[in-house]
Amino acid sequence: MKVSIYCLVYNHEKYLRDCLEGFVSQKTDFEYEVWIHDDASTDGSREIIEEYVKRYPSLFKTIFQKDNQYSKVGAKIIDKYIYPKMSGEYFAVCEGDDYWIDEKKLQLQVDFLDTHKDYTACVHNTKRKNMRTGVAEVMYSPKQDEDVSFTETLKRGSATYHTSSLMFRREYAFQKPDFFEEAKGFGDYPMAIYLTGVGKVRFINRVMSVYRWGTESSWTHINTVSPQNHVKSYENVIRMLRRVDSYYDFKYTEQISGIILFHEYGALEGRFKFAELRKEPYRSIYFQKPLNYRIKTYIKEWLKSLYFIYRRLKYR
Repeated sequence: MKVSIYCLVYNHEKYLRDCLEGFVSQKTDFEYEVWIHDDASTDGSREIIEEYVKRYPSLFKTIFQKDNQYSKVGAKIIDKYIYPKMSGEYFAVCEGDDYWIDEKKLQLQVDFLDTHKDYTACVHNTKRKNMRTGVAEVMYSPKQDEDVSFTETLKRGSATYHTSSLMFRREYAFQKPDFFEEAKGFGDYPMAIYLTGVGKVRFINRVMSVYRWGTESSWTHINTVSPQNHVKSYENVIRMLRRVDSYYDFKYTEQISGIILFHEYGALEGRFKFAELRKEPYRSIYFQKPLNYRIKTYIKEWLKSLYFIYRRLKYR
């Protein structure tokens, strides 16, 4: 098997057909398989998956959970349930609320990795569709194909590429460093750091997938609605970055310390400790923000109870 694709599904009924059609539409000169992990969806996701399995029995493989596993082990569901079943030389990713829009996506990435053995992975450009406004825009704006920078990945995380674009060599699924242990609830960021840190990652400047931003079951939406979850995410990232610093023998301490400072700032925001943002060592970050942001933080500081009510109404 040349390529194994994994697709994480949880209550993606409204979006899932686009995702599965993106898999089916690929035109390749090699075999590929799709492993769909449904994490005990409570909508009609399972029925849609079963429909596609009947139509394409040699393509789709399924894992149906009786109980939601993400709530128990977070991102480790991939290591525990999915990776051991995948047989491909290369692994590709697309979650059930995202989708591929280029029938040559897999072929282009395989062709690159087959002829560039020193690269760990290959990614490409993506459109982000805002599910609140309906507006879709290209996420990245390089002028040409280029390598993904390790230091930029440290700084911006998986914002250097979207997960729906990722294809990587299978060995990197089974040789993960210990800093992955701190990735509780997220796996994209440590994987991006790992792949760019141990080798080269190629970015193809061609839009071949769509990322739906703000879907109801997405990690982004859940963190936006719950400040407590957002704070936990910041704290987990901080712990992970400290482990990353140790893993790379403290060669990137200066860069990592600066990134940690931004995450500490975000955690304070999530705790609504707005007065702390104007103190050292966060003061310089605060005063780099636009004036309207600083005005809003003053208002939030003095009207915290009303702000909590506003958030509940906005994201209910």
